[in-house]
Amino acid sequence: MNFKATKASLVVREGWEKGEDGRLKGCKVANGATVISHMFFADDSYVYCRANNREASNILHLLQLFEIASGQQVNFSKSSVFFSTNVPNATRDRLCGILRMRLADEHSTYLGLPCVMGRNKDAILGFLKDKMQKRIQGWEGRILSTAGHEVLIKTVAQALPSFAMSMFLLPLKTCSHLESLMSKY
Repeated sequence: MNFKATKASLVVREGWEKGEDGRLKGCKVANGATVISHMFFADDSYVYCRANNREASNILHLLQLFEIASGQQVNFSKSSVFFSTNVPNATRDRLCGILRMRLADEHSTYLGLPCVMGRNKDAILGFLKDKMQKRIQGWEGRILSTAGHEVLIKTVAQALPSFAMSMFLLPLKTCSHLESLMSKY
């Protein structure tokens, strides 16, 4: 049988809503919103559950059923677990052991964007500033006409934050800093 490796990320939190069959709990993102138990992105999956042994075992059973049904195999070395801030460290360690997955840190990224956004979005989205600054510094030694500079700015520098802007509302401070970098060049 041919297996294709996939990765799974688990988001584990305390105090979530009861699922229909009681095996997994889902996440309510806002009052009155529907409960989310999973999200699928191409080869990646996010599964939401409560931070307890029973649901961790249910996740493993779910992943085994997925492997049998799809012919794909979960790559546990690429998989990770996110916890809400109110889950104790001992519980985190125990559940990561049960799931055979590593704990995702606050710097984890998915498709080049941060997985976890805190209150200070300007600090988290600082990677955009660094990325643009490195790109522009790479152009410093090139002898280009004014038109050449303009083409680089319009085709490369302005395109760098586009994907992040499709996912997140960028703070004005971040936008101002990016504009400043481009105008200095």
